[in-house]
Amino acid sequence: MNAAYADAWSRFADLLPELVTELASLRRPVQASSTPLDCPLRGPVARRI
Repeated sequence: MNAAYADAWSRFADLLPELVTELASLRRPVQASSTPLDCPLRGPVARRI
């Protein structure tokens, strides 16, 4: 359990800067005609958001 918690925390430490880098794109509205190929986001978590 402690190892899983440590792994999650270390991933979160990297995740937050990744999301901040893409924050401007995350705040833009998505066009109704957009496809996944049109997505300007590069990080895997940002793309899922």
